[in-house]
Amino acid sequence: MSSQSQFQIKCIWDIRLTTAKVGMQLVIAAVPSKKHRSTAADRKAKMSVDFLNNDSVSVTTGMFQVRPATEHRRFTVDLNWDPRMQKPSSDNLRILLPIPKQCGQDMPWFNGSCYAVSAVRQSMADATDSVGGDAQLASFSSMAEISEFIAANTARLNEFPYRRPLSLRQPVRLGMFLNASAATVLTVVRSDSGCVLKSEKLANISATGREKGPCLSLRVTESDRAVVEFGDCSSPMLSLLSFPDTARSVPSSAAHCSGSELATLLDRLQSRFADAESSP
Repeated sequence: MSSQSQFQIKCIWDIRLTTAKVGMQLVIAAVPSKKHRSTAADRKAKMSVDFLNNDSVSVTTGMFQVRPATEHRRFTVDLNWDPRMQKPSSDNLRILLPIPKQCGQDMPWFNGSCYAVSAVRQSMADATDSVGGDAQLASFSSMAEISEFIAANTARLNEFPYRRPLSLRQPVRLGMFLNASAATVLTVVRSDSGCVLKSEKLANISATGREKGPCLSLRVTESDRAVVEFGDCSSPMLSLLSFPDTARSVPSSAAHCSGSELATLLDRLQSRFADAESSP
């Protein structure tokens, strides 16, 4: 045994899901403790989630992964660190089995999907890397749909089982972008040729602050009115996340674009955006 391995501390938890039903989702999220809200990874303990089907996830602050529970009913959580050089992990690992059409205590259900707000503020690229499986940054088809979502979220306070709504007073990032040159809204998708920005026919999406950047965010006023704004894609911000309340028949993890792929697309979009804004 090497001198280095003698100082390594390793903990392993073996977790088995006994209540997983067909179609049920498994959510695994890394939530930083209240005393440690930094996303810096230096000098921190290493944690991973390893499933028996050879799927594996490296746990990073803000991670939000959604997998089909029946295919991931048994897994281990590995934590190891060198106390001479590293601190124990400041992340709390949250494991949740959302109830279809109800979701969770702090996850509202709307139109077949569960919604959550990310645990940390991140750039668009970092937020994209933090989500996986069936999870994605939320998007909407119209201002009417956004208003319906806000109404459903607010109604949680007054409808059984009386759960706390998401806090949307501060802006949350959406998975939607502005194509300033064509005045259309874009979403990111993976095609045969790689990740591309796809133009969407969205009804009555009106937003303010387009001079700030092409990334859309949503906030709710004290009177429960939706405000959609454009902003800088690199600015740290909380994200609104969504995932289907029942597992898809075809895994969607392969359809995810990485943060670096998205960053390249957004750099090009930002350049076109700046050119369009500076044109007379």
